[in-house]
Amino acid sequence: SRVVQMVSSQLDADRMDYLLRDAYYTGAEYGRYDIERILRLMRPVKEGFVFDISGVHSVEDYVISRYQMYLQVYFHPVSRGMEVVLENLLTRAQELYDKNKNDKMFFDLIKPIFEYKNKIDLKDYLALDDSVFNTAFNIWQDSDDKILADLAKRFLDRKPLKSIVLNEESAKEIPYLKERIKSAGFDSKYYTGENDATDLPYQSYSPKTGQDGIKFIYPDGSRKELSELSPLVEAINGKESIDRRFFFPKEITNDPQVGKIYLKYKKTY
Repeated sequence: SRVVQMVSSQLDADRMDYLLRDAYYTGAEYGRYDIERILRLMRPVKEGFVFDISGVHSVEDYVISRYQMYLQVYFHPVSRGMEVVLENLLTRAQELYDKNKNDKMFFDLIKPIFEYKNKIDLKDYLALDDSVFNTAFNIWQDSDDKILADLAKRFLDRKPLKSIVLNEESAKEIPYLKERIKSAGFDSKYYTGENDATDLPYQSYSPKTGQDGIKFIYPDGSRKELSELSPLVEAINGKESIDRRFFFPKEITNDPQVGKIYLKYKKTY
């Protein structure tokens, strides 16, 4: 169970690593926390790991840092707008590959992702790094296929799709937006998208896995769970964060009515 906790839990090696890594590469302050102190205060017990009671504030800082990273970075409309562009770009590329596998724009390193899809072998998968994709996108931006070329340029030039929050009220505006998208000459299959961002920042007990939250041990051997010790963590305990959005080309915001809709619904709060 100690190994399981280290690999998959609310404070596992993967989460601790990617928060610091992403904070560094995005320049955000949210994901920074004292990982060395947390590691020093880990205590092995029969059923896994607990933390020395003196480490409450360090672990609290980690949980809140993760919560803030999701809201401010992972949920950010710009990064998700780029995700939609990338998804639609690869969808179009797949369709073109299926029509002509021998087209020179599909070089050997990029071919496996389109040829084998979910059955790609490990060697080919590991070869598909950022440089391979960026090379493909550079080639594709000169493609005779206008949709592929345009989407590749948008991705390389960091021009994400714009978006509005999708809720019961804003959903009434979607037919008008789709009409304007079509009138502007965009194929909605490749220039729109819905994207849901969800995260459960902390859970004191998970009915799904049967796992308890992060626990602390006192000198006398008694234990308490993090949300019992931290009012901040208790405030987000078990509360799922959800941000659902509808994405569309920035160009249509030049329409005055679309501009009003965008300004009204572009923020979650």
